[in-house]
Amino acid sequence: IGGDSYVGGCYGYMTSGQETYIFQDMVNNGKITFKGTNTGILTIGGTTGSGGVINVTNVTNNGAIEVNGTYKQALRVGGVIGCTNNEKCKASYLHNYGTITVKGEYLVAKNTYVGGVVGLQNGASADYCYNYENSTITVDVKNGNNMEVGGITCKFQDTTTNLKNDADITVAGTYNAYVRVSGVITGSNGYKRSYHANTGDITVSAKCQSYMAVGGLNAGGTYEGGYTECYNTGNLTITEEAEAGENLYLAGFIAYKGVDYQANFTNCYNSGNLVCKARSGFSTAGIAETAYNPKYIVAIGSLIGQTRLDPSTKANYNKLTGTFVNTGNIEYSGTNESGPVYVGGIIGRNDMPTTSTYWAGTVYNLGDVISTGTAKTEHYVGGIFGCTNSSVQNCVVYGKVSGQGSSNIGMIMGSARAEGSVVATNCQVGGTIVGAVYDPEDKAYIYNNETLDANNYFNYIYGSGENTDWGTSSDYDACTLLESKPTIE
Repeated sequence: IGGDSYVGGCYGYMTSGQETYIFQDMVNNGKITFKGTNTGILTIGGTTGSGGVINVTNVTNNGAIEVNGTYKQALRVGGVIGCTNNEKCKASYLHNYGTITVKGEYLVAKNTYVGGVVGLQNGASADYCYNYENSTITVDVKNGNNMEVGGITCKFQDTTTNLKNDADITVAGTYNAYVRVSGVITGSNGYKRSYHANTGDITVSAKCQSYMAVGGLNAGGTYEGGYTECYNTGNLTITEEAEAGENLYLAGFIAYKGVDYQANFTNCYNSGNLVCKARSGFSTAGIAETAYNPKYIVAIGSLIGQTRLDPSTKANYNKLTGTFVNTGNIEYSGTNESGPVYVGGIIGRNDMPTTSTYWAGTVYNLGDVISTGTAKTEHYVGGIFGCTNSSVQNCVVYGKVSGQGSSNIGMIMGSARAEGSVVATNCQVGGTIVGAVYDPEDKAYIYNNETLDANNYFNYIYGSGENTDWGTSSDYDACTLLESKPTIE
């Protein structure tokens, strides 16, 4: 096919128009198949390829979509709509029941966007959009550039509510740049999310030269807002076949979170297990390292892999408030060939300013945190943070925290990167700790395999501190022993 092409079960292309234009009450029951070569951008949707209309509502796709060709330009595929082209577009009550399969090979490396509901969402708000349980998404493309796969859509620029994916997502292939995969959206900027959910399992075995970000709800947001009544129950796995040339992020909610805006988490939880076995940090070129965007890291957490901080905008720091509960287990057994590994029960690496107390609400980690992988440099494992810049309060940790080799391990935090006092207050810890634990009195690493009790728990609250004097015993006394796993209703 020569030139840009638009394929849809009801309409190929819906032109941009007046604000009264509406695309509604449409159903596609037929299968859509593409085999061939495109020399222009190829956009495919179950009901419409590309829509520039203002309002899209009550639209359903029941048909399977199968794409398997050779490509010279970008590819955009969505269960209901391939791409929305109007920044004022409002999408609501969109439903996909059809499977999506995208395979093939790029003759010239270009970007790919695949969404269970909308392939690429350039519009505004969205609500009540669903990708159902048997509507699996399978992607395996060779020699691509950037790859984004979302259970609902790729990218979003405005407020969203009631978005849910119940389908499994599988992503393989080879890509010259990044890979971003999420159960709901692959990226967003600075707006609130409510009633987002992912119950589908996500499995990634792709190979990319840049970074890889996999999140249950969001692969990454530059200026991400708050989350209310959101959850992930899907298991997220990055397999041993997967490769990320630079950074690797994995999280039950947000793989990595950007600078500036606060993020409030209210009544949110993760029960999905996170497993990462991938190789990373082998690329010799790519992203430039900055104070808030370090190069060659692995960051894994049930809530967020890494929170980033731009030092020039500390006034709008990423302080989190509200409630979050994790009951899923986290396991890292991969290899980072060039940098550090951060594995936290809640957040892998926290780049918050030292002046903030990180959590103003209550957070529970009741899952095991186990890291048997290899890091070129430091290796941090913690029940709440792998590594943190700021203090924490109101945390509950119960489970197994385990790290291999010379890991810095703590029931609350594996390490502190900050200068000055970084402490945990009003926290409870219980369970077991395994690995080389930093002893602040002897200033040495001591191997332990201990069940926490009244006589030893205060020794295992913190791991190491690169520039930190842990202070007096009052820092430890601010935390108490938890003798059994609490029940969360």
